[in-house]
Amino acid sequence: MSIGSINNYGGFSGISAKNTANAGLANSLFGSKNSLYTDYSLIKSGAYKKLLTAYYDQQKANDTTSTKKAAETKKATETANTKKATDTTTDKTSAAGTTAKKTEEADVNTLAKSAADQLKTSAVTLRNRDLYKATGTDEEGKATYDRDAITKSVNSFVTNYNQMLTSGKDSTSKSVARNLSGMVNATSANQRMLKEVGIQIGDDNKLIVDEKKLAEADVNKLSSLFGGSGSYADSVASKADSISKAAYNEANLSSSYSNSGSYQKTDVSKILDQYL
Repeated sequence: MSIGSINNYGGFSGISAKNTANAGLANSLFGSKNSLYTDYSLIKSGAYKKLLTAYYDQQKANDTTSTKKAAETKKATETANTKKATDTTTDKTSAAGTTAKKTEEADVNTLAKSAADQLKTSAVTLRNRDLYKATGTDEEGKATYDRDAITKSVNSFVTNYNQMLTSGKDSTSKSVARNLSGMVNATSANQRMLKEVGIQIGDDNKLIVDEKKLAEADVNKLSSLFGGSGSYADSVASKADSISKAAYNEANLSSSYSNSGSYQKTDVSKILDQYL
């Protein structure tokens, strides 16, 4: 293979082949004269540079787009993970709050049940007619009674009655509220007789004992008010029993929700006001 004189290649030597094989080799290495001339023309005019610049600009743009998409995908993934974590935390907090509320309501009704049981016990004791039977006679031949036992029983009843009002108002049970109101109404209906034996009704519906007046009270009046079936004490014992059962049921409910699914709490104090 020999390199001939320079023709139209501006510094590139013309290529002549001695034979067909050499010509083929030259063309494969350097291209034909027309191809070289075209490339040279593109280089000389600046078109080749523009093509390369456009090509690399496009590559750069593609790389930028890929990087941007990767960043957006990463950000979207991180946002989704953050939201998922937040939702999970919120769900756990909500569940914990609901559980705590249920526990609180159960505790409130458990206390109401305990107060009702104690009131029922003291009311039943006060209802026992044996408490008002004479134990003997004095020097003047008048009947004597176990005043200490009567006073102790009345004071126990009053203490438990007042505690029932306090605990019952915190209950979420409508049945507790209804029976509590019935108990207060029964007390109000016996207000005159209670006052005669030394027991007054306060502004908050709680009972107040006048110890001196109670000690001097007519035992027959005490027996009529508290003793036996159908008495005031009997009525209170019945209401206390109903309150105990209602509070127990409420404390053991798995949930207390309205038809719409929202938590519903009964304001017992407002229901009480309707009956007073």
